[in-house]
Parts: sequence; structure tokens; C-alpha cells
Amino acid sequence: MGQTFCPKALLFMFRRTSSILIALILIFSVLSCKNNEPPLEPDTDVSLLQQDFITWWNYQSNSIRLAGNFTALDQNSEKISKEEFLQDLTTGDYIPIQLKSPDNSYKLFPIKDNAPVSIKQTIKSTATTELKFYKMEGADFPDFHWTALTGNEYSSKNTQGKILVIKCWFINCYACIKEFPDLNELVNTYKDREDIAFISLALDKKPALEEFLKKNNFNYQVVPDQSDFLKNDLNIRYYPTHFILDKDGKVLKVVTNFEDLEEAMKYDLEPEVKN
Repeated sequence: MGQTFCPKALLFMFRRTSSILIALILIFSVLSCKNNEPPLEPDTDVSLLQQDFITWWNYQSNSIRLAGNFTALDQNSEKISKEEFLQDLTTGDYIPIQLKSPDNSYKLFPIKDNAPVSIKQTIKSTATTELKFYKMEGADFPDFHWTALTGNEYSSKNTQGKILVIKCWFINCYACIKEFPDLNELVNTYKDREDIAFISLALDKKPALEEFLKKNNFNYQVVPDQSDFLKNDLNIRYYPTHFILDKDGKVLKVVTNFEDLEEAMKYDLEPEVKN
């Protein structure tokens, strides 16, 4: 007996097939548009940037903030994690470049073979430090008990419920002293916040610090003789280094300069701290 066809069934099959075709066409169109988008351009001439150390350093200092928040792209413009980005930089094979984009996007570009060795070494060293600090985020800060020059005592227990902003430094560190005025302003900005404490851990002994601070105003609580804690408990070798701890004593951020600290205070702390 011959098979019969229902006109309604044929119409249904036609409509279903048409819907599938339309959907496939739309998907293909979207993918085609995406693939045809021009890649984001670097905000500087990558080749000229690598001709001498000073040119690169000025760019790096003004445009690249590895401790901050940014969208990370590999050399093929594919998104990667910040940790992967920093890890790639530690090889010394890449240079981070900011892209012309509405968001803060950094891309890895291969370093030229004839680029100064000092550029490669500095990128590698800086990225190694930043990666180490990035991996500390979310970790518990070591137990502590400090007595400041003022006599105030700070411990892991009595600071629970407070946000701690900690600076690690020493007297003969030029970069450490240079940022004193900015840090004093930061303290002044949050002077009405009783849940934030600004503490500095110094390598130097009490007498040397007392004499030094007579001529150099610093509004942090200064804790003397912290060489062992900084080197053994925190494994700090770079100065200045700044820690921000949350109210549970966990590391929120570790940075190496005032600019990154100020940004972290605005964007990386809990909402009640943001202004």
C-alpha cells in the first residue's frame, strides 16, 4: 500500500526547517561579525618603545599597572586570567602594552630580539614580584603582636573587625620616604573611619626611627624593629610594600606604590569603604 502525505504535516515540516535555517543563518552572521571585528590597537608604537630603556620605563610607569584591575589578553588577543598574564611576563619574552579600548585592556607582545636586555630583565623581575603578591590575595595574614612608637599595641586578635593598611619600609629607602606626603593625605581622607587603622612596619630600631621622624612627618602608627617579621613571616624583599587586610585578617591587596594603594582603597575594599 502506498504511503500518503498530509498537507498539514508537510507545511509543519517546511516551517520547522525554515526556522532552523534562519537560526543557523543568524548564528553564522553573529560569528562572522565577531570574527571580522578589527583587533584592538596598542596605544603606543611597540617597536619604538623597545629601542631604549628610558623610553620603555616612562611608558611602563605611566601606563601599566600590573597590580590593578585589567582585562588580560595573550599575544593572540585571547582573554586569559591575570595570573596567566603575569606568569607569561615572568618568562621575559613579552612586554605588556595597553590597548585602545573602553575598558582597561593589556596585551602581551613578544619582545624584540634586539631590545635592551635591561627591559627584559626589569619586566621579568617586576612580573615575578607582582605574581607573588597576587597569589597572596585571599590568604590569612600571619599572626602578629606589634607595639608602635606611640605605645599603641596591635595584634591579630585586637584588630579583628578592622581594616588594616600596612606599609613596610626603612629609613634609607628613598621611594619609601618620597610617598610620605601622599600617605599622610590618605590617612587624612579616612580620619573619620574608626574601622580603618594605618600601621607601618619599619626595619629600623626605635632610637633611629624616633630621630628620623622628628624631621619627617608620617601619620601612620610606626612599629620599629620588624626585620625578622618582614623577611621571615612575610618574605618581603621589595620596599615599599603595602598590604590591605580585610576585617577577618585576610589579605585583600599587596602593592608596591602609593598609586596602586590609592586605587585599591577606592575599588578593592568592601563597599562601605568606597567613597
